[in-house]
Amino acid sequence: CRAENEWLDDPGEKEACVFSIKDKIVYKGESAENPAKKWMYIVKNEKMIEIANMKPTREMLWSAEFSESKPHIQQHLKKTGGLASLVLPPFILEGFGQMQEPEDRVYFEKAGREFQDGLWAISKFSLQTTVTCTPGSRRGENDDPFQLFVFARGTLICDYERANDNKQGGWKKNIAEFVDAICFNLVQLNTGENIASWWVPGDLHHGKGEQQNALFHLIGDWFSKTPIIRTSQGWDPILALLVAYICASEFSPSQIKSYIEPDFPDRPPNASFF
Repeated sequence: CRAENEWLDDPGEKEACVFSIKDKIVYKGESAENPAKKWMYIVKNEKMIEIANMKPTREMLWSAEFSESKPHIQQHLKKTGGLASLVLPPFILEGFGQMQEPEDRVYFEKAGREFQDGLWAISKFSLQTTVTCTPGSRRGENDDPFQLFVFARGTLICDYERANDNKQGGWKKNIAEFVDAICFNLVQLNTGENIASWWVPGDLHHGKGEQQNALFHLIGDWFSKTPIIRTSQGWDPILALLVAYICASEFSPSQIKSYIEPDFPDRPPNASFF
């Protein structure tokens, strides 16, 4: 057990820092291998994430509370040859709202499925939720809570096949899920000031997951187990660390897809022709 004076001091309230994370332990610097560089740890339960220092007093520095333990996913079955419209929230960046969606066949090719046989269906989905970030022992000049708005949209595909050779039998559904893009907006709750807005591609085209905004630069792809976070001068680095961790882990494509319960019909929409 370390002596008290061997624990790393908390970073300054506006200090630019470099963090690396491994197994919910926050390390100082880009390497998550040196035990002497352990700086903080992350505690997570169903609706809350806390960042605490590793001193004997174990002070909670910042916390985040999710508005829902499992975000609601809206699904819209797309008509054959038609367009699916999803209502975009007002904080969506102009470039995100105008981003062209791929042709339907791209999703099937990505999943290694047949697109031309007609026995398929497509559904568009969206996620919209919020997370409130509150300072703990870090209350100081900037001690107001912040709210992170999250919006994601994606595509579900279903390739149908007969459950058996008998055409009177039921249908088997082969479903694949893709997150097209994820958008974030951080707002100071008491003033309504917009702090940062950014979006990142999902996993359709091997999106890297790297994110950069006014608070931090998150380095690492969606599958990285040891992301590196560089925080910006002038902002509380623990707030930046908390937001970056939430964006990288709680709203990664794989985590978003874990919230989805596909709602495709039991038979292909055009099954009467087969």
